[in-house]
Amino acid sequence: MSMITNELLLTEHSKVRQQWNKSLNDVLQDIQILKEWCESQQHFPEIPDDNMLEFFITNCKYSIEKAKKNIDMYYTLTPLIPEVYEKGNPNLSDYQEKVENCGMVVTMPKLTKSLQRITMYAFKEDSTHFDPMMMVAHQLNVYEIRTHVDLVMGEILIMDGSNVKLGHVVKYTQIVFKTMVLILQDIMRNRVKEIHIINYPQYVHIVMAVAKGTLKKKLYDRIYLHKNLESLYKHISPEVLPKDYGGKQKSMDELNELWKEEFVKWSDRFDKKSKMRVNEGLRPVPLENSEILGYYGNFKKLDVD
Repeated sequence: MSMITNELLLTEHSKVRQQWNKSLNDVLQDIQILKEWCESQQHFPEIPDDNMLEFFITNCKYSIEKAKKNIDMYYTLTPLIPEVYEKGNPNLSDYQEKVENCGMVVTMPKLTKSLQRITMYAFKEDSTHFDPMMMVAHQLNVYEIRTHVDLVMGEILIMDGSNVKLGHVVKYTQIVFKTMVLILQDIMRNRVKEIHIINYPQYVHIVMAVAKGTLKKKLYDRIYLHKNLESLYKHISPEVLPKDYGGKQKSMDELNELWKEEFVKWSDRFDKKSKMRVNEGLRPVPLENSEILGYYGNFKKLDVD
């Protein structure tokens, strides 16, 4: 696996550590504690690399115990969401076509001043082959690469609704929202600081109603609706946005092409990740939030859209 290029991700590890008043030595000690714990977890399919461990512990605000749960859920949830992790393997021959049928999910190279990473969503106008789970899968695949190289203070999601039709909206079912919430809370540790919807369609109230019934109030209250870019700029500097949105970064298309090339470089990792399973028979103690596992499986069986 190659180190990612600066064209894709400008990283600021030392600045992020400074935000937590952590020296490199502090961080290395915490990584070592987590690594030794991971080695004692015989049900794990691998020992995460050092950057992954720092990525997780930073997401967990330097709580070792929360980081342990986060790492455990990262490995445990994978087989429970096959529509994301198996069908969403970038090495599948039809993967790129399926993603392009939905639109683009592009992570911006430059961090905001508050050291947060922006991910942009643009939808394809034709909703015939739109699959929101593919967009979730694609974002998680970018996130997977990022766990190995990146370090941030949080995530900002920006969704461009200009091409969104009712055909897109109706596919955001409750099970899709539940899956997204599961991923946000138990894999991304809910480090989403803001969600911005720009050029929102007239159907946005439908999505907001489903979101209100599914998201925790804390996250729902972080959703901002913008009729135009000027409204967005009050929150996000054009300095970190793509050209298409009046910004100073590469265009969405350019960045999307660079990410496609990057995915090829990480193909071994994606194949490995799609096959990784925890061995429940070797788990030393029951998973603390194991009700999620049963709940998620049962919820899927009950879901009738």
